[in-house]
Amino acid sequence: MADNWINDDAGQIIDADLPSTSFGTVYEGSSLLVRAADPETLLALKLLSGRGKDIQDILDLAEFTGIVYYDDLMALCDSTFSANAAYRHERDWVSSVCRDIHSLLADKRSGKGIRERLTRLVDEYDGRT
Repeated sequence: MADNWINDDAGQIIDADLPSTSFGTVYEGSSLLVRAADPETLLALKLLSGRGKDIQDILDLAEFTGIVYYDDLMALCDSTFSANAAYRHERDWVSSVCRDIHSLLADKRSGKGIRERLTRLVDEYDGRT
């Protein structure tokens, strides 16, 4: 196999101080164990990242998990990152992201188009505006 056949792009998750119960085994072979975050943990991680490229994933995960309201999104992040001292400094940013996601999902549920707003948020979060 090539030296880079598997990467550690998700290695940042380790810095989030998450318990191992946040990750489930998706494959276990004789020489390889692959664990992945459950949908709620993945949603919290993506909210914390606040990257524009994650917004569509956040919307999809929020709808999949049913965690679509601001208070519930914040409660998820607060409980997920309660052991992470650095989260206190990130909480205002996460709150802003949760407000934006709540608003987008509310517009989507009411039948409003969100494509233009979604594109603006992606650009804003990625520092392109």
